[in-house]
Amino acid sequence: MVAVPGSWSRFAACLGLALASACGGDKGKIEIDVVTSPIDNVFASATQVVFTVGPKSTTAPVINGHYDISLDQEPPKDPGTITIRALDAAGNTVGYGTTPTLQLKAIDQGPFTVWVGRPGTIAAAVAKLPTPRAEIAAFGASGLGGMFAGGRDATGALKSSALYNVYTQGIIVVTDLTSPRAGAVAIANASSPHGTVFGGAQSGPLGAPTGALASGELFDPSTGSGIWAAVPSDAAPEARAFANILTIGTGSGLVSGGLSGSGAPLSSAMLVAAGGTARLTPLASTMAAHRFRHCGAQARFPAGDGALIVGGVADGDPGPVLEQFVGQSFSTFDVAGIENRWDATATAVSGGILLVGGTVPNGGTRAAVKSVVFIPTEVPGPAIRYDGLLSSARAGHTATLLGQDLLVCGGVDETGAALASCDLVNTNPVGLRSRIPTGVARTGHVAVTLETGPVLIAGGIGASGELLDSIEIYTPPAPAQ
Repeated sequence: MVAVPGSWSRFAACLGLALASACGGDKGKIEIDVVTSPIDNVFASATQVVFTVGPKSTTAPVINGHYDISLDQEPPKDPGTITIRALDAAGNTVGYGTTPTLQLKAIDQGPFTVWVGRPGTIAAAVAKLPTPRAEIAAFGASGLGGMFAGGRDATGALKSSALYNVYTQGIIVVTDLTSPRAGAVAIANASSPHGTVFGGAQSGPLGAPTGALASGELFDPSTGSGIWAAVPSDAAPEARAFANILTIGTGSGLVSGGLSGSGAPLSSAMLVAAGGTARLTPLASTMAAHRFRHCGAQARFPAGDGALIVGGVADGDPGPVLEQFVGQSFSTFDVAGIENRWDATATAVSGGILLVGGTVPNGGTRAAVKSVVFIPTEVPGPAIRYDGLLSSARAGHTATLLGQDLLVCGGVDETGAALASCDLVNTNPVGLRSRIPTGVARTGHVAVTLETGPVLIAGGIGASGELLDSIEIYTPPAPAQ
């Protein structure tokens, strides 16, 4: 089929893939559409395009962003992906994309749409959220894409939810949540497209925990536009908004702290079972400190596997900066030299966690910092500081682990201004790989990794305080050929 992209490249290419059985029996065609960013059509600088299905690749010339290509082959024995690679005159990969795993059988399938982006860069997606919003609960839904649930827009807390579909690269509005939820937390079921959203505020302006909820909802996509069903609980959880959630080794989510409906920081915690049957389990053990705007990550300790909770303690509160969660209990974890950071991120890495950015006390106020700190958990030892490592001071950012690289996006700098950039940080050894510009400054956004590799950076608050509906996509480096 002939690829004839428009000026903004909604469909940059289309491939008809013919599959036939070895004995000349069944035949079928897989239709593949290609979408690139409206601001960066990677095919404009390409001279060749390579389509790979199973063990077979086909190359065609690209002339002025256009190409003709056909691929006729026996189906591979196993399910697999179809990858697209755009090459420049020197053979460098200037665009890369892949489908989710497909049943590569001799039956008519599709159309499936593939995002082809410039590796190592961030560019605007064609799709947008249904309305500008922040305080979204988001998770990656296996086999579906990225789910964006609730949040808050100019009208208040929202029930509306939407899915970025990994097969179409478009937004699908799904069934509303049963309750408005702003500042809720979410966790995916790793083995299915289901996910659970817990807590959140029902009303009030940005940042308000008014009407905080003690309930959870499970998204089930198997019927129509999906359904949100109440999640059972072993006991009555404490209502909260703006809590922290992290995934522990069992696959469950550990929900800690946050704000009550009256705005008081909380010390309670609970588990959200995400595998099998969703369930809420309040913990009898509480944290040693009340925490809000804290962070945490899965960790391994001499005493066993669990999680490390960091910061978020009110200034002047003597509560410990660090706590470990092992088994069903919290206890103080002593590592010298760790400031009481707010709005930082924590990511599990080999031997401990990597604490990135956040705000620290500064002359009676708080200011964002550029520093990154490795906190050892497996073997007792001092923290290792990397002061000034980030390209900008950052707080309220997102951090997404991609192999050994950590994509740190947006947030605010030391002046409180929203940032239009991401930092790509190598976690082993720790160092700054690159600063990646974004098209939009944002904070209070979410980041979701698609199963095909790209990262969606969505919503939040812009440079002038405006709510955002835009989605930008980070395309990771392409695998070696």
